[in-house]
Amino acid sequence: HLDRERAAGSAMAALWASEATIYGRFGYGIASDDWRLTLPRRHAVLADPPDVTGRMRLVEPTEAAELLPPIFARATADRPGTFERTDHWWRQRILQDPERHRSGYTPRRIVVHRRDGEDVGYAFWRTKGGPEGLELLATELLGVDPAAEQALWQFLFGVDLVTEIKAPRR
Repeated sequence: HLDRERAAGSAMAALWASEATIYGRFGYGIASDDWRLTLPRRHAVLADPPDVTGRMRLVEPTEAAELLPPIFARATADRPGTFERTDHWWRQRILQDPERHRSGYTPRRIVVHRRDGEDVGYAFWRTKGGPEGLELLATELLGVDPAAEQALWQFLFGVDLVTEIKAPRR
């Protein structure tokens, strides 16, 4: 695996294991338990900018409770280890946005990407900062295919007045 990725010129290689304890015998070990991306806005450019089709639209949490679960289910259907999210989980854990959990950021914003008559991705983000610039925190971004995820990143990279983009748990 590592030899193949090195030969391909990959910047990194990772293994997400369904049964992590058995992989030590193959030479794998924990390298990180959390990956946080921090990107200065001036570097927030996709190598191959997508030709975005469809449209992006901001939605409120009440509408998101109906729109996002089918996107999530479709996008994660072939991702081993992804937990299902019940209606209660969506409403109480994902979409609730109490001020005490914001750490100085704005209320959560939600964008849905619609393409060819169907919703194909969504992103959650917040901002904080002042006149010198904003920090954008992308807390969840998910698409049913790479084109949807690229379009969502392109959207977030274009948010006005942002000087830094952060994405935890990527």
